Amino acid sequence: MYLPLRHNKVAKVIYQNIIWKNENKLKSPPIVDKYSDDDKEIWWDTKIKTIPPLKHNKPDITYWDKKEKKCYIIDIAVGLDINIKKNINLKYDNYMRLSAELKKLYPEFTFEIIPLVIGATGLVTDDLMKNIKKLGIENTKKTITKCQEMALLGTVKIVKSFMKMKTK
Repeated sequence: MYLPLRHNKVAKVIYQNIIWKNENKLKSPPIVDKYSDDDKEIWWDTKIKTIPPLKHNKPDITYWDKKEKKCYIIDIAVGLDINIKKNINLKYDNYMRLSAELKKLYPEFTFEIIPLVIGATGLVTDDLMKNIKKLGIENTKKTITKCQEMALLGTVKIVKSFMKMKTK
């Protein structure tokens, strides 16, 4: 329940904001495995093949900034508020080897791991705002508010489903 109801909804907000950056579009872009334009390429939930194969090879979003020659390995977590710092550190630990292996494959790029972690009740830290700004999303407050909304709505749905199971 966690993935479709909470995690993926928050990830979709980030994905759409990376694509549209600061343009005010009425329609959200659909999620595709690989999105590309002149400035960027975005891989959605794509396994990245490396030699040797790695356990953590499927970040939520891999964002290639073609102009700046930067690649952002973005992984999202929506968990217990008390675990935010733990989840941030876990994301760095999980994707450090992938970052090093990608550097071997794409030496012209620099790589950065971007953990985007929000509490299940919408709790955010300064790390989230800082990391969203790194992605070039200028309207960080609006983006974070939307992420909070998706996290909280997902949590409510999970709790309601759990309560229905308990009463049966």
